[in-house]
Order: sequence, then C-alpha cells, then structure tokens
Amino acid sequence: MIRVVFFDIDGTLLDGNRIPDSAKDAIARLQSTGILVCLATGRSEAEARAVKEELGIRWAVTCNGAHIGRDQETIIAHAFPVATASGIIQLAKEQGHSLHLYAAYGSYITRFSDAFRLIQRRIGLTEPLLYSTEMPFYQMIVFCEQADEPTYRERFPDLIFHRWDEQAVDLNPPGVNKGQGVSELLRFLNISPEEAVAFGDGDNDFSMFEQIGASVAMGNAVPGLKRCATYTTKSVGEHGIEYALSEILHLLPKKA
Repeated sequence: MIRVVFFDIDGTLLDGNRIPDSAKDAIARLQSTGILVCLATGRSEAEARAVKEELGIRWAVTCNGAHIGRDQETIIAHAFPVATASGIIQLAKEQGHSLHLYAAYGSYITRFSDAFRLIQRRIGLTEPLLYSTEMPFYQMIVFCEQADEPTYRERFPDLIFHRWDEQAVDLNPPGVNKGQGVSELLRFLNISPEEAVAFGDGDNDFSMFEQIGASVAMGNAVPGLKRCATYTTKSVGEHGIEYALSEILHLLPKKA
C-alpha cells in the first residue's frame, strides 16, 4: 500500500514557471485518498513555499535533503559548520563569484550577478536579501562556470557538489542528498520505503530513487535516471504526473 508520494519541483511539477492544471488536479485527487504528498527539491523552503501553498502540501524535503520542514516548522536539519560556511563565502568573494545562501526560511546572496539574474528569470528564483550576517545555511549555490568548480572542490573536498546549470553548482553539507532526506522523513513518519513513491527528472534525484520502493522518471528526465527508475512517464508538459498516477500507479480515484 502506498502511503506517501514525493515530488521534485523543477522539471517534474513545474513546466517552466507553472504547474500544469492536470498535475494540480491529479495531486488534489491523490490527497483525497489520504495519501501524503511531499516535496523533495533542491530549492529552499522559501522558494518551495508558493508550490506548497498552491498544492496544499505541508511537508517538504528541501535544499537537496539538508532541511526537512512541515509548514513553517523545521523538523530535521543539517547545516554547514560555521567555519565551513565562512570559508565558502570568503572563497567566492576571492573568486568574484556570486553565492546564493539558503537558510531555513529565507535566502541571501553575496552579490547580484548576470548569471544569477539569467537563471532567476528562467526558473523563477525568489529575490534574495543581501548577505550580512552569520546564520545556519543548508545549501549554497555558486554561480560559476564548470572550469572554476575545481577550486571549490579542492578547498572543500567533503562537501556534496551538484552542477545543474552551466553557470550554477549546488554545495551541500557532507553526506546530504535527497535520498538521505527522504529516508529521514520516512523514519520520522514511521513509513517504510516500500510504501513510498518518488517522482523526479534530474541528476540529484538518483539518490532519492535508490531509497524509495517505486520511482517514476519524467519523460523529460536525464537518460540515466530513466534507466534506474521503476517507471518512466510522459514529460511534465504532456501531463506526465496525471498519466503516471492514473495509468501506471493506479493511485487516483476515477473522476466523477
């Protein structure tokens, strides 16, 4: 029996900057059956808030597994050590790179750059505040080209790196990924992995798929994710969420 379904946001729920009506309807019908719906995303809680509110979702695994929250309450969190966070901020300053910092319920940036603005327009990142003081951070995004990435990897070899754009790479605390995040939430909720399904499309979804009983790759997913998924559905723009929930997983009640 399925008790919980996890959804990635970008490329899974979002088609560009919008959630297709078919996905909204399918998730509402899924929730009507009593199945818990959770987000599992590389975005921060602040950036996931609009999606949660639009879909009536309370739980979210954000920052690639570093932060787990219910409504506006932190349940489980893995922040960067203070010295590590300070070191990354200093290195980005030395390299002239813009650094996006994810706190629990807000986001900050060391400086605005053309690379940040370009990606912000493309995927709808919320407007961050200028960084001014230390606080717990759960994810950082360095806006730099791939050729500049080794500088950060050499200085911080224990961190988790995930490049998702030619101009942007995620940095997470050691041992943090979506798989670890959803596993922690499942244990907290006393739900077994066999009672869970996960939807995703990107490289950062591999670890989540490995920890879940059934996984669904979107039709627009990276090829490797499709190969390791239990099922592959249609793309987000082709009503892939509704198709998978009704035709593949048979979790949706029939429409009246």
